[in-house]
Amino acid sequence: MKRNNNNYEFSIFRKSSHSDQTIDCSSSHPFHHKSAEYNSMIHSLVIMPLSADDYTHELNIIKQIAQNNGYHHCFVDNIFRKRLYNKAISQVYPEVTDIHKNFRTLTYLGNPVSKISKFLSDF
Repeated sequence: MKRNNNNYEFSIFRKSSHSDQTIDCSSSHPFHHKSAEYNSMIHSLVIMPLSADDYTHELNIIKQIAQNNGYHHCFVDNIFRKRLYNKAISQVYPEVTDIHKNFRTLTYLGNPVSKISKFLSDF
């Protein structure tokens, strides 16, 4: 965060020890594990009030990290587009907060457990 003529400018900070290493595209990890880091980086990009230059610069950094780890450039574009769409929808239709959700844990054993957890999420 910088102060510039009574205005605050924000930017996303990366430590000097940041290695741009994420789970490689060719690994056998589940897809949602591979995409978690990119979802997090794009979420930070979308919610931070960045200048247009910083916004573009950060998006290019995320795309470069993805490319270095074997992902196609469309991978980041798709996550980015979905995040912007969800942000727009949440502003138009605010979430109802009086719904009580129950949380349960399931041991991850592959795709069958993922399908069961999606089915149970409605209850």
